[in-house]
Amino acid sequence: MFSYYAKVALIAAVCVFLIRCNNYSLVEKLQNPGGSTSVGATGTGSCGANCRIYITTAIFNGNLGGAGGADISCISNPNNPAGAGKGNWRAMIAGGGRIACTTTNCTTGGATENLNWALKANTNYRRATDDFPIGTTNASGIFTFPLSNSFAIGVIDVWTGLTTDWLVNGNTCLNWTDNTTGQGMAGQTGGTTFSNIAFGGQTCPGSFPIFCAEQ
Repeated sequence: MFSYYAKVALIAAVCVFLIRCNNYSLVEKLQNPGGSTSVGATGTGSCGANCRIYITTAIFNGNLGGAGGADISCISNPNNPAGAGKGNWRAMIAGGGRIACTTTNCTTGGATENLNWALKANTNYRRATDDFPIGTTNASGIFTFPLSNSFAIGVIDVWTGLTTDWLVNGNTCLNWTDNTTGQGMAGQTGGTTFSNIAFGGQTCPGSFPIFCAEQ
């Protein structure tokens, strides 16, 4: 019978052989086997310093139910890599009770400007679909551009409510509660610049996915 650590070593060896697999989270799984990166996690752990970002398969109009409602959508979405209803996830949107920065790129207060923010400081993030590195957040809990890779594969518009320098954009569909009039800022994936978080406004009745960041 293999010991727990022998099994982990065997998995790592197989991953190297298969090339496309990686062992980014093996150390964390050893230290925190009940964490949110583990299979069947129920949201009681943390992804530590290596976390994932995914894009929902579902699309939503501007009435997300605020940041809290968007978080619920992240957790319940079938595209959740931890399994629908599992893990700790927050929607990477600004507005509706969520702020990344109150000054340009958080230059004044750093992480103290974060309010219920989705990204953690000094943390490596990778795309959940293929484990490609996106980038490492700074001490303020935001990315500096360019990224290593875009948040999602392909060219997709995604609700964000952000400006190019991480402020709350003036267009947030009434703090993500309105789907009748007005606009919400969307990012567009496909590149590695700030366009991932702020590309252009979309009408609130329109339907777009959201980014979800592991906690």
